[in-house]
Amino acid sequence: MAFTDDFDGEGTDANLEDHTPSGGTAWSLISGGAGSAKCTTAGEVEGNSSGDAEYNCDDQADADHYAIHRSKLLGSSLPDSFVACRLADTNNFIGWRLFGSGAAGRRLSKRVSGTITDLITSQGVDKEWIKVEVEGSTARLYEGGTGASPSWTQVSTDQTFSDDTTTTTQGLMISNVYGAAGWIDDFEAGVLGGGGGATGKCNPLHGPLGGPLYGAIA
Repeated sequence: MAFTDDFDGEGTDANLEDHTPSGGTAWSLISGGAGSAKCTTAGEVEGNSSGDAEYNCDDQADADHYAIHRSKLLGSSLPDSFVACRLADTNNFIGWRLFGSGAAGRRLSKRVSGTITDLITSQGVDKEWIKVEVEGSTARLYEGGTGASPSWTQVSTDQTFSDDTTTTTQGLMISNVYGAAGWIDDFEAGVLGGGGGATGKCNPLHGPLGGPLYGAIA
């Protein structure tokens, strides 16, 4: 069952680890200080960390998986913070990161033994859906437009990611982000073939993410 979170329902800004996901058990703070990320009253995630912090969502128990979110800070450069797949620890994973609003602002990058390598750089769009997939030693990046639900288009081509083909964890890796209101919105993590991945089969009981249909972006 995919993990989903629209980050809504907080009357005051709350530490992400204290927030109850809309479709899951918990965000687990694995490393970093308490409140390294905040769930705001606007229903968004705000970075709140001057060092590395790792948040894991419910483990999907499969290394062939995806992570979906909506980017909300086009124009900002947050090069050390990621929506991550195969999140082994703060120094080892692959994921999306935001790097300003230019032609290299939307990135698929891997971090292996602490070293960041860009696999794809491309032009981002404000408030767009983003999906990262990992399948075996292949990684893919998709953009889904800015509508209420995504319509996926692959960005660039399949990339090789053979550094880690076994880790089953997805989540957030936040670093050197403080007060970045609205960094990301609606999040989903699931297994390829379970309904949400672009290469998976559609689950007719759910929306096009394979999870609950989210409303239009604010």
